[in-house]
Amino acid sequence: MRKVEECYLVTHNLALGVMIGTVISAVLFAANMAKIHVKHSYIGEKKVYAVHGQLFFASTTEFINVFQFKEDVTEVEIDFTHAHVWDDSAEAAVDKVVVKYEKNGVKVNITGLNERSSELVTKLAKQAVR
Repeated sequence: MRKVEECYLVTHNLALGVMIGTVISAVLFAANMAKIHVKHSYIGEKKVYAVHGQLFFASTTEFINVFQFKEDVTEVEIDFTHAHVWDDSAEAAVDKVVVKYEKNGVKVNITGLNERSSELVTKLAKQAVR
């Protein structure tokens, strides 16, 4: 069970109290959303990474650090079935992972992108090629 810390801030200004509460809620929400989980498995010579969670600016470093670029595999699959790519920095993180693997001669397949994530990744990848 999760331990919940209680914090009280006393103010006699209702507007200030609402603003502070909103900011605190937003920060806690972003911190919770920034958690991304990546599990890996092997199918023959192929390593499969299953991504779970929301990939956006706050979770990109954790996402990139999960991958083992020096490992001796010939093919990698990154499965986004249970994830969503939200912004440009997230797409850049995906691109960075793909480029690092390809520099090591590893074939990379991206699978399971939902429609919105796929549009973002495709659009930004085309801009990077120009």
